[in-house]
Amino acid sequence: MANIVQAHSRLKLELEELVPSLVESLQKVQLLRHSADSLFSNLSEGCLLKDGEEIDKDKYISIVQEKLQILVQNFNALQTKIQKIPKNRFPPIVQPLGPLGMMMLDQSEAAKKAALEYPPVFHQFNAFKDFHKILETYTYRNSRKRSTTSHQMQPAGGMRRKRPPRVIIDSPAAFKQHLSQLLHIPNILGDMKVQVREMFGNTRLLSISVRRTLNCHIILRHIQIERVIVKGLLEDENIDEVDLSENSSLDTMTRITEHAQASLIFYSFSSLTDEESFRKFLQWLRSYKTLFHAKCMRCKRHLVEGYPPTWRDFVTFQPYHFGCRSY
Repeated sequence: MANIVQAHSRLKLELEELVPSLVESLQKVQLLRHSADSLFSNLSEGCLLKDGEEIDKDKYISIVQEKLQILVQNFNALQTKIQKIPKNRFPPIVQPLGPLGMMMLDQSEAAKKAALEYPPVFHQFNAFKDFHKILETYTYRNSRKRSTTSHQMQPAGGMRRKRPPRVIIDSPAAFKQHLSQLLHIPNILGDMKVQVREMFGNTRLLSISVRRTLNCHIILRHIQIERVIVKGLLEDENIDEVDLSENSSLDTMTRITEHAQASLIFYSFSSLTDEESFRKFLQWLRSYKTLFHAKCMRCKRHLVEGYPPTWRDFVTFQPYHFGCRSY
């Protein structure tokens, strides 16, 4: 307790010594500002007086030189006064309150060292907590578990129809063969160009170009769609240089990405198999080939607020504006 009282009394004495120097420095600053305002006002008026009469140019130049000398003198006086203010009078680290403050005032070196090392560690811990919250949000957003609640429609026999077992494909050659079978939909390959890139494990990147309209990048785990990113044709031309960490810089493609995520959830929660859901999603994606010329089925217009019909119905695949979509 005695150490704390001594520290506070020493700090009070240092402040009493420092206050007069600060007051004089502020007065010097005021003089400097006054001389600068006088000089610039004289320069803005020029050779004219307040009454509109002109003065001799030599006299005007002498007046400007005199005011400029006063300005330089005030600046030098302020600089000299600031240099005389004592430095490093206060401790480099502000002593926090609570137990950490008591550790800072402790005489032992171990306590002082621990008190100095505590703030960076606490900052790293807060950063780790924030990162964990963001990661939990993304994980929850991407999880699409099948619900088995009682509100789902039951078939006529009272028994819930089970989904067939998921097909697991590990070999790249077998996956390409299986993918070619899934893409065997009438007229779909004529409107879509498909490229496949092996990423890691059983994860693959499927890049689909829809007839000079957009590029859709699909992250597949086996045959199940994990994520969809829609971008413009000129944003990612090479499949090896696709940036999966950022969305498209185009507002229209960003909206279609959100609609694609909604359609993915719609088809995933249906009673379809993974293969059937994948085919339905490709058929839904293929309907965007008319993005830049098809009109909305409700308002019969193409552009609304500068946007084309970015919404496609999940069943009929008909184009709608997001505000005109049907339920």
